[in-house]
This record gives sequence, structure tokens and C-alpha cells, in this order.
Amino acid sequence: MCKLTARDVDTGYAKMTADACSADRQRKAATTVRTALNAAVEADLIPNNPVKRVKKPKVVHREMDCWDVEQAQRFLEGASAYRIGAYFILGLDSGMRPGVLLALTWFDLDWEARTVFVQRALEERGGYRIKKPKSKAGVRTVRLMARTMDA
Repeated sequence: MCKLTARDVDTGYAKMTADACSADRQRKAATTVRTALNAAVEADLIPNNPVKRVKKPKVVHREMDCWDVEQAQRFLEGASAYRIGAYFILGLDSGMRPGVLLALTWFDLDWEARTVFVQRALEERGGYRIKKPKSKAGVRTVRLMARTMDA
């Protein structure tokens, strides 16, 4: 640790970029390294944290590539042929992420109002667990199309 320099860290980020690691993954790695080295400074294992002088990689926000109506229609037609086709149709209609979809129960559906109440998500971290959404906005009621309810 004592031999680690800011240049070493910059070189590491450059290698991650060359290896096609996302900027988000690089930022997470940077946070981990920074936290570990801060702990080493506090434990008097090293005199200072060389990463403090290194800027984290910037996250590049990509434009969403959405389907047009024709592509969505083809998807819906194809999805209905599968045993879990309703899952795919619900995902397309609601825009929910897979973890949220997989945490739904039948009790979350209001058949008369044609809505689904989102209140949990499936998380994978060394195993699976059901958790609450990260923010208050994550708990919500989503209106569904009649076609989705029929499926």
C-alpha cells in the first residue's frame, strides 16, 4: 500500500477502460479503493491517501434505445406464446425492472382498478432476498392496460 501512487490508480482506470469496464463500474472501484485507503490512513498503516488526488471516472449517461410501436407489437405477439408471456407483457406495459416484477404477488394486483401496487423488489447479493424499494417514490401504484390484465 505504501508504494501505491496516484499514477498507479490512473493507470488502473485506463486499464479498466481498455478492458471495456463501464464508467459506473470504474466509479464503484474508485470508491472501494478510496474507502480502503482512508481506513489504512486512519489505522496508521500509510501516511496519506494517494487516491485523494485522482478524479473518479465520469459516468457517461446513454440515451435509452426504446422500441417503436411496431417492435413492441411484435414482442407482445411473440411473448404470448410463452408460458410466462404475461410476465413479459406486464414488464413492457409497466416499465418495471425485472427485480420488481419478480417480487410481485397476486395480492399486489387490483383486478377491478386494473392496477398493480409496487412495494418490494427482489435483490441478488450472494443470494436472493425481497427488499423494500430504495426510495419512497419506488412504492407506487401502476395502471395497466386491459390487454395486460387479460394476459
